[in-house]
Amino acid sequence: MKGRGIDLYSHPLIQTLFSISQLLNQRPSGNLPPKYAPTHLARDRLFLWLGEIFVSSIVARGDRVIATARNASDISHFKSENIAILDLDITSSQEGIDKVQSTLGLFGEIDVLVNNVGYIEGGPFEELPYLVQFETNFFGPPKVTRAILPHFREKRGGTVVYVSSKAGFVGEVSASAYCNSKFALEGVVESMQNEIASFGIKSILIELGFFRTRLLDDKSLKQMNSPINDYIELDRGIQKWLANMKGAQPGDPKKAVELVIDSARSEGLAKNKEVPIRLPLGSDSLAVIRAKCLQLGCPFAYLHNAGNDANFTLRALLLQGIKALENEIRDIIGKRGTLEGIETLGSIAAIPESMTMVGRLQTNSELEMRNANEGKGRQRKERRLQMIRIPKEQEQIREARRQKRLHATPEKLMSLEREDELRRR
Repeated sequence: MKGRGIDLYSHPLIQTLFSISQLLNQRPSGNLPPKYAPTHLARDRLFLWLGEIFVSSIVARGDRVIATARNASDISHFKSENIAILDLDITSSQEGIDKVQSTLGLFGEIDVLVNNVGYIEGGPFEELPYLVQFETNFFGPPKVTRAILPHFREKRGGTVVYVSSKAGFVGEVSASAYCNSKFALEGVVESMQNEIASFGIKSILIELGFFRTRLLDDKSLKQMNSPINDYIELDRGIQKWLANMKGAQPGDPKKAVELVIDSARSEGLAKNKEVPIRLPLGSDSLAVIRAKCLQLGCPFAYLHNAGNDANFTLRALLLQGIKALENEIRDIIGKRGTLEGIETLGSIAAIPESMTMVGRLQTNSELEMRNANEGKGRQRKERRLQMIRIPKEQEQIREARRQKRLHATPEKLMSLEREDELRRR
């Protein structure tokens, strides 16, 4: 199954995940906003690293694993006949990362690469350092991927999984550096996928919400205390929220990992389906990503006009005065009965579709030659008139669909988006 980026919510897999993702989370409660409110779970249980859950779940399905860590001794308890352990510091140079190629002989081919790395350093944007987070969260995964891509290209297949976050799609307060690193990673992966899809290689960005892992432990989360008075209240609120959330994250990481493995292996929920490049897991992740998509979609009618007004005069003139052009065409048809005006105005009307039409206004001699065949002349006139009518009709259709989206239920919204995807195809 070749990987390629597709519309986030119109895909059948995502439609199913919309309901399945509710199983990964418990409903939030308390006085905090729904986006942040934790459920009250037992705090005395042991929470695992997501990587540990990946290793256990993959081996349980009968596969073999090459597990890496900055200090291999930290995961030595996993070593077995089906699990190889390797030291790997992803902040090393590309030459240092390339040593993972030596593992190709351990179990034969590698089918799936899981880039599961990252930590959070929080605090106000004014004071937050960026470089260290970028070295780990952003530069690390692409370097490991570069080391494995030659193998995937040679075998014409493979899957690269990147454990990202909803913070790679939506900016979060007091986490600008973390969000920046994840936004950058998702941009690289999306661009790269356009280059490697033809080799049978697919990329999957797992945009996680809050799950019951150790990501909020002191080892993975560093929260700065700002000395700037204006940020003291914000810092206190973040610290209080983290204290409430730690150990009470709503998402079940084991269920999430199983869905990721299904997606990588085209099994279970992903069987006979094309997995999208972005896979949001957790109801909190899905909610904020959906909200941003709707936020971006609602003002598009205004942005379409405002954005095009920044272009050269002819194109802006068309967008602002399409009705006046229609009236002028009617006058020309009624008074002159020729195609001369239609050819000229029709070419201007076609500019939004192709700017090359500007240099193709018809001369009288060309018109006489084209009108030699009366039937073709009538067809051409209809096509030109259609160019004028279509933009206005399309704008009316877009406005009607926008109104439907504003008041649609999630199920109706997914149905509308599925119709849009089919129409684009």
